[in-house]
Amino acid sequence: MIRLYWVSKLLGDIIALGWVNRAPMLSIALLGLLALGALFTAAQASAPFIYTLF
Repeated sequence: MIRLYWVSKLLGDIIALGWVNRAPMLSIALLGLLALGALFTAAQASAPFIYTLF
């Protein structure tokens, strides 16, 4: 539960950064980079299990 709290706080801070600086694309770009990082991490973690299927 505490991890979810900190993730929501981080996302809120990133959105507030773009809002305060009047640069919403900055927030969108940072959230996109975080999403790509999560995707790459998940792909590397699941790769050994996918390779055993083929």
